[in-house]
Amino acid sequence: MDAEGTLWPFYEAWRDGLEELEEDRKGLKAFTKATGMTPKEADAAWRKYFLENIAITVVRYGGTSLQRTSSRLASMKLHVPSRIYGSREDAIDIIRGLRAGTIALGSEG
Repeated sequence: MDAEGTLWPFYEAWRDGLEELEEDRKGLKAFTKATGMTPKEADAAWRKYFLENIAITVVRYGGTSLQRTSSRLASMKLHVPSRIYGSREDAIDIIRGLRAGTIALGSEG
């Protein structure tokens, strides 16, 4: 939001709306006012930005088969390769290996 010049307008809209806090407790109206789109509309652009500029990979774990299928579909829509690991521990081992340099992206693991 800062790069697009909408961070401070969002903050100011939220701050100025504190009197109506019950009406916009989560800042949804302030976000929409500052960016010109709802958080739901901004979600795909934010995910794309995050994955291209911040994340080194996506690691998922667990869930039901329906949740894993849904997660895989979301990744396919964003064109993000990922693997879904059977447990949280397996996913954390992968992250630790990436950080330590003992595992490289695209390697089996």
